[in-house]
Amino acid sequence: MESAAITIGHSFGGWLLLCAAVQRKERGAAIPETLLLSPILGRAMDPKTGAGFFAPRELQVRRSLGLVKEENGQLLPPDRVSFFHAEEDWQCPTADMPLLASLGYSVKKVPGGHRLDHPVARAAVVSAIGRLWPRPSFATLSSL
Repeated sequence: MESAAITIGHSFGGWLLLCAAVQRKERGAAIPETLLLSPILGRAMDPKTGAGFFAPRELQVRRSLGLVKEENGQLLPPDRVSFFHAEEDWQCPTADMPLLASLGYSVKKVPGGHRLDHPVARAAVVSAIGRLWPRPSFATLSSL
């Protein structure tokens, strides 16, 4: 993250980016624009199978997102972190999305499952990446 303009993480990769962002925040360093695609947010349980997990550093990251209240807590900057979550994704439940949105994070709930392979989900992700990382035009390239 030290020299990145944007970071993009999916699933557990999104969780790892959140952990890295929290570490940077604790050091007083800035974080790049971060796009999290169906990131796990600490824990999940599949009611159908009973499979579940608790991610490492869950409490610390959830506090930094504002999902766990802490007096004098310092949140990750909501204008730098965007979330995409699929409606049918047990690994990345959407229960936290309304609170994240109320805290100022960009939150998009899209149709489909964990892989974000629904056409609407794919189009939304491509659009978000395009906003964060516009392709340089010929004029921009020729002026370098």
